[in-house]
Amino acid sequence: IFNQAGSVQGYEIHCGEVVYGMNCKPIYMSNSGFDGALTHHESQFIMGTFIHDIFKNARFTREVVNRLRQKKGLSPFSAPLTHTEDIREY
Repeated sequence: IFNQAGSVQGYEIHCGEVVYGMNCKPIYMSNSGFDGALTHHESQFIMGTFIHDIFKNARFTREVVNRLRQKKGLSPFSAPLTHTEDIREY
């Protein structure tokens, strides 16, 4: 669904099985199969994932933000991405 974002990195912690409901689609394919969920409920955009640190992936974050901006009638961001690893505080 977020094809422009390419691959993402993070870590996954969960147990159990993901069951997709009506109008719900997986976000991505991981080594262990499909994961994450995306649905549109009325006028809402609902997304979930088991991937921790997913928003440290700049391209993925840009895709999510741009989808939200477009739903609000705003133009997408197009400035060069910042590499957050270079500015993160420890």
